Amino acid sequence: MPEVLPHSVIYGLPKMTFRGLEAPPYDVAGFDFSHSHGVNQYPYINGASHDWTGLDSHKINFTLYFLNSLEADAFPVKWEKWRKELFDGAYGEMVHPLLGAVNVVVRTGNVALTAKSTAGVVVTVGFETTILDPEEEQTFKSLSLSVADAIASATAAASSAGVDLPSEASAVDLTQIGDQLSGFAYGLELMADGLINKAQGIVSDIIDLPAMADHSLYAVRDEFVALWAALQELGEKVGIQQERGTSQAKVGNKTTLDAFARDHNNTVGEIMSLNPEALSSPSVPAGATLRYYTS
Repeated sequence: MPEVLPHSVIYGLPKMTFRGLEAPPYDVAGFDFSHSHGVNQYPYINGASHDWTGLDSHKINFTLYFLNSLEADAFPVKWEKWRKELFDGAYGEMVHPLLGAVNVVVRTGNVALTAKSTAGVVVTVGFETTILDPEEEQTFKSLSLSVADAIASATAAASSAGVDLPSEASAVDLTQIGDQLSGFAYGLELMADGLINKAQGIVSDIIDLPAMADHSLYAVRDEFVALWAALQELGEKVGIQQERGTSQAKVGNKTTLDAFARDHNNTVGEIMSLNPEALSSPSVPAGATLRYYTS
């Protein structure tokens, strides 16, 4: 592989594979994207408004060179393996240099056999990303929207109760994160990991506020606990939670999740994720058993 320099960064991208087959040399590897909108037109008003209804399937085009002059056994050996996969019409997983792992179907193709390319064939293939489980994808949409709703409800409750958040930016940050998560309408991507973690950190700081120990603010605290739980559910749904070692301990005296977290070098959010049954009360009774992360 050529040395990866700032002006040749694309050489450092992963090579395309389809159903586990590594692609032959190629010089076209981009993709097209588009959005669907509901168009609303109004009498006597120029122009129209648009309601976004989702991101369309990406159209991915490759020009593949099955030429023995570029790669040994590219034609006919490698081409015959690829031809079998390209012609069956079923979906397959592609590792794309820019998009990463995506499920695709083959929509179009062209095989050029010309006198000027005597070392093999040049094949142009048009792939399109596909959804394997529409209900699962819609669940992502519903969950992300529920998080946005929970953020709006919690920040509004804090504002109405006059609660000073850890920083003036907290409410703005949470709202922006909610908007971004809602934008992942048809498949949350890796970016969701950072967004969810950032939101959970902000929410944990708010739950830890000394003011939240005031009985009069339990309703506000519950709003943020519910928001944290919604973020946790979304994180688990998109599979960003990592396996970590856990243990458990019996509480000797009445305490709080905050205090238990400090005693075991965990964050409040981590303790909440392991003990959802304890979220129904602001305190933990003596004798209760709580789990915590050991690593």
